[in-house]
Amino acid sequence: MFIFERLDVGCLAFIEIYKTKNYYYYNFMQRLTPAEEQVMLRLWGLKEANVQDIINFYPVPKPAYNTTSTIVRILETKGFIKHKKKGRGYIYLPKISREAYRDYLANWLLQNYFDNSSQDVVNHFNQKKSLDELL
Repeated sequence: MFIFERLDVGCLAFIEIYKTKNYYYYNFMQRLTPAEEQVMLRLWGLKEANVQDIINFYPVPKPAYNTTSTIVRILETKGFIKHKKKGRGYIYLPKISREAYRDYLANWLLQNYFDNSSQDVVNHFNQKKSLDELL
């Protein structure tokens, strides 16, 4: 039995296949644009929020309501967030955890910039003298 969510957003950037007991499921994930990432970082911090709550979590200058609302709808189409009805509006919740996206992004960087070599990652940070700062 295959369990997956179909995303109608063009090319998929990453596919993971997991096996749990006798079931397989696919995890489709795409890289976020910088604007989408900023909205997701705020939504992860808030856990659930309406568009105005997300905007209030931004530093000054805050983005426009329509811009943020459009990004939220795009993120919902991509499968990163879901909504529930509250009064006349919606409350948005993350569907993908910050940790899952971080793991995907770290794997993507490892594959695309370090040829799947974790030693190259360590060497890179050692050359930049920033690994000691991280530890």
